[in-house]
This record gives sequence, C-alpha cells and structure tokens, in this order.
Amino acid sequence: MRCILAIATIALRGAVRSRIMVMLLLLLLLAIVGLPLTIRGDGTLPGDMRILLNYTLSFARVILSIATVWAGCAALSQEVDEKQIQLMVTKPVHPWKIWLGKWLGIAGLNLVLVIFSGTVVYGMVRWNTRDAVLSESEREQLRREILVGRVALRPLDPEGLPQEIAAVIEDLRQAGQYPEGVSRSELERAARTMLLYRMQSIAPGAVMRWTMVSPGLPPGHPVTLDFLAASSQIGSGAVRGRWRTLDGEGRLLAEQEVTFMPDARQQVALPAAAVPPQGPFTLEYVNLERDITLIFAPDDSVELLGYAGSFEDSLFKTLMIIFAHLCFLAAVGVSMGALFSFPVAAFTSVFVALLSFMDRYIGGMAQETVYFSTAEGMDHSGVLLQALNQLVGAVFRVMNLLVQPLQGPNPLELLASGRYVSWTFTGSVLLFRILVYGGILAVIGAGLLRRRELALPSR
Repeated sequence: MRCILAIATIALRGAVRSRIMVMLLLLLLLAIVGLPLTIRGDGTLPGDMRILLNYTLSFARVILSIATVWAGCAALSQEVDEKQIQLMVTKPVHPWKIWLGKWLGIAGLNLVLVIFSGTVVYGMVRWNTRDAVLSESEREQLRREILVGRVALRPLDPEGLPQEIAAVIEDLRQAGQYPEGVSRSELERAARTMLLYRMQSIAPGAVMRWTMVSPGLPPGHPVTLDFLAASSQIGSGAVRGRWRTLDGEGRLLAEQEVTFMPDARQQVALPAAAVPPQGPFTLEYVNLERDITLIFAPDDSVELLGYAGSFEDSLFKTLMIIFAHLCFLAAVGVSMGALFSFPVAAFTSVFVALLSFMDRYIGGMAQETVYFSTAEGMDHSGVLLQALNQLVGAVFRVMNLLVQPLQGPNPLELLASGRYVSWTFTGSVLLFRILVYGGILAVIGAGLLRRRELALPSR
C-alpha cells in the first residue's frame, strides 16, 4: 500500500507542476467566478439562478475533464518517453500498482477540485440570495422552483393504448400502406404519438383526465403543476381553464382556476393536499373556453413536481456524479498512456471522452434502421444500400452497447431546474463509471504496461 500511495503522490505532484494544468485550473477559477457575472438569463430570478448553476458547473466539468485527460495521459506516457518509469519497474513494482497509483493521484486531485468548485458555487448561491439582495417572497420563489429537489409525477398511458397502437399498424398492413424500411418499434412510436395527440385534445367545455401514482412524497410540502398546451386558434390570446386533483375514490383534493398563454410552459402552485400520500389519483383539466380546443402534447406536457429532498442534497450528489465521470476519464487517460505515446494517447482519450458525452445521440441512432435512403452508384435492387444500412446500424448498436451503462439524465440540468437527483441514479453512476469501467480499464492498462517495451536500446 505504501508503494501505491508513493506513486499516487508522485502523480499528484507531476500534475500540479504542469504548466498546462496550472493554466486550466486558473481558467476553472475564472469560469466559476466570472461566468455568472457575464451571462444573464431570461431576466427572471429562476432564469438567473439556472444560469449560475448550469453554466458554471457545466463549464467547470468541461475544464476538469480536459485537465483529467491531459494529466492521465501524461502520467505514464511521459514517464515512459523520458525513461523515468525504469526506476519503478526495476524495484520491482507490479504494473497494476503503477496504474492504480497514477489513477489515485489524479482522482485525489479531482476530488479536491470538485469540492472546491461545489463550495464556490454554493457560496455564490447563498451570496446572491442574501437578505440584502432579495426579499422574502423572492427567496421563497427560488426555494419553491430552483433551490429544491423535486420529483416529477407523470401520467400513465391510457388504458387500451397498446391495443389501439396494434390496431393502427394492422390497418396500415391491410391497406397496403405499411412503410418499407421502417422497423416495428419506430412505427409503434409514431402511432403512439398520433393517438396521444388525439386523446389529449380537449374540446371547448370538455374535461381531460390523467391517472397518476404518488410514490409517497414527504407530507407538508406544496406541489407544482408544470404543463404546456397549444391552442387550436393561432393568436387566440390567454385562455381559461380549471385544474383539479381527485383521490382514488373520486374525492376532490384541490382545485385551481388558471388563465395562461398557450405554447408557453406554465407552472401553477398547488397545496400539499393536492397529491395523496401514496397510491393512484386523478388529475383533471376543464376547458372553460367556448370556441378553443386545447392540445396537450404526449409524454412531457403535464407533470406534477413534488418535494423529494433539499437542494444541498441534490448538489452533493451532482458533485459526486461529476467526480465519478472524472475518475472514468482518468482511467481512460492512464490506460491509453500505458500503450501509446502522449500525443496518440491524448487523441484516443479525447475520442473516448466525446463518446461518453454523446451517449444519448448514440442510443437514438442505434434505434434507427434507415441511415441512407438514396445513394448514387447503387444497384437498382438496393442490395448494396441495404447492406450499408445494416453495417452502420451494427456499428451504432455496438457503440450503444458500450455506452449504455453511461446513459441517463444530465444531473446539471436536473439541479438547475430544481429536480431531485436520486441516490439510485447516483449509485448507478458511481458503480459503472468507477468500479465496472474503471476496473476493466485497470486490467487493460496494467496488461498493456506489462507487455510494453520500456527500455529500448539507444542507438
């Protein structure tokens, strides 16, 4: 253990002494302090606070990611190039101890920097919400919308929706209109969207009902209704409606009349009693307009936001997720540095880092079946074009298989919108990015270092 800690100390000192690292850390400090002073939101208190949280921590994560990749690649590749690693391997020191020591040194530096970044951001939040700057009502607004951890309750799919989707697809098949080159899953998604648009169109004077399930929210905290509706008449102006919640037996829990502008996201504060402690309940909207139909888009047009934890709790777990991502990048950099020279290791590590940031895009592309619809020079039968689509699809599916454990919501977006960062999500990130992927990269890196020629004869 002393040997590993000694190597970690050497790696930490080498990273701190690097001029590039010093420049990146100065840029980190400038970003944390300077970005909130130069970038403005939408002019509202919640908008300015979102800028402070999202942009500042996002820029800090990018700077720390670059610094981590740089330090990780340099930790081994430069020592091999400068023949300093020969002093360790002749002790002898096992390659896995060298890899682990280098990784621990960079991870320790990242831990300090993440804690520093989070402390500065939290201090700026408290400074910008002090009594001399904001009134009690303004602070209460921020505590209700941003400086809180809220969980989203979304409607369940209507009963019988899967059967209606299957019926739509069967009608297309019987009519000979089944589109070629479209997978069953893509067609099901399209049919689902079309049916939900039809079901969630509310005629004048009509009532729309959604079924939701309460996960057991802490009692005594207000609930926020977040919704987005479109009007059937362009430029219709403000519209009126009434929101109601009812328990599983149909008893009224809360009622709120609203006047809002269509095509703009709205938030309505509801009392704590609007959502039952646990179990299913019903959310209703009554269209009070006489000649306007309202349309609620599928999936994210209506949701209830209930209290699930404090802002400090979500901030702490967000910093843990950032630290886990930096540990993963450090493992990539050290492993690539064990195989390649510094320029090649840095290029390869940056490519892997970009793939980890593009997990959502890769997941979406892996579900597609048609990537090229027309191409010059293809035969009339389309065999070559079909083969090309299958090849590209296979590549994306393999890439998706590799990055799938890294997929998930963006914790910075959750934090900046007052959403709760759960322990389940945080634990899965720590498990896969540090233990699973870090362990795999440790085995690969140690194996590569063992087989690498470290003392070529000089000419």
